[in-house]
Amino acid sequence: MAQQVFLKKEEKAVLIFQKMQDIKNIKEFKELFKKEYPDDWTKIVARYNKHEKKDLKKKGHPMPHPEKYLENLFNVQYKKFVNKNVY
Repeated sequence: MAQQVFLKKEEKAVLIFQKMQDIKNIKEFKELFKKEYPDDWTKIVARYNKHEKKDLKKKGHPMPHPEKYLENLFNVQYKKFVNKNVY
């Protein structure tokens, strides 16, 4: 089973969405995430770098690039957030 890169991913994403000016703006999401959770951003980058070092044959690894990781987080959590907040 894969380990989480950081804890409370869903809760943190919701808090970011609540602070956003434009909830559909992925760039704003990524900027706010990095600002609000710099330690988690560091963990994401460190985990990616760890996978990169292990991939000596350059065959790839399961961890996406850190920017893509945040995009994936946005896409998954955005759908959940919008569905929970539809009245």
